[in-house]
Amino acid sequence: MDFKTLKNLVDCYVVNKFHKITALLVIFFVSFFVMLFIHGNIRNDFNYEWYLYTLIFFIELLIWVYYRFRPLPKNKIKQNNGRRKIGLVIAIFSEDYEGEKIKKKFIKELDRQINEKGLGDYINLIELPNHRVKKLKNRKI
Repeated sequence: MDFKTLKNLVDCYVVNKFHKITALLVIFFVSFFVMLFIHGNIRNDFNYEWYLYTLIFFIELLIWVYYRFRPLPKNKIKQNNGRRKIGLVIAIFSEDYEGEKIKKKFIKELDRQINEKGLGDYINLIELPNHRVKKLKNRKI
């Protein structure tokens, strides 16, 4: 398994499903048992471990909430003249690993062609996350 395949698997099964409540529960479950294992092994003089565990759970919850409800990506400003680039929003929904691979390949090829034609200074590709695209999918425009 090469790095590219591993990155696609992480994108498909971790990044695209991180916004779900089941992912939050899995994170809590795994971190709870890791902390329980650590607590069982180094429990001697550490009296404040429950405060630390609560803080860790709270930080995990904040990260999850930010990822789920983060603002949509914005268009970049050009460095040389301070004007904005043209934003090309790509909203492609993929349900499985193969779809995610095709989506990433399409975006990479589109970006390559834009830069090859010299339009990279004027066009900015903005890719929407899968969970945001799913909400747009059924909306009537």
